[in-house]
Amino acid sequence: MVGVRQRLTMRCYPERNTNAAADAWGNPDTPTWVAQPAIPCYVWLQKYNYRFQNADTKRREINRTAYNMLLPKSADLLETDRVQKITDRLGVQIYGAMQIQNVSSQAGHKIAEIIEYE
Repeated sequence: MVGVRQRLTMRCYPERNTNAAADAWGNPDTPTWVAQPAIPCYVWLQKYNYRFQNADTKRREINRTAYNMLLPKSADLLETDRVQKITDRLGVQIYGAMQIQNVSSQAGHKIAEIIEYE
């Protein structure tokens, strides 16, 4: 069986919102995204969904692709973060910007559910 560390052949570049302030109406202020250190990871396709919306007899198709991301247990990744890009070991970009849906801890590693921005 392959260990978790051997499987982490990609690199994730997360960004964290450092602006926790609220505007005059109590809504979150414009986010200020700051790059975090790269994290070793492995990403695979979880599911591929189509969603349909009907508005005034117009039919629109929304393509939503969900991925799972395997991370080391020590990875500092929060659900409020976002992923700028995911690259292979040589630095070639594989995936673009993604939104983090969920981060769960498992025995010896973490799993994050991520989706592409529309």
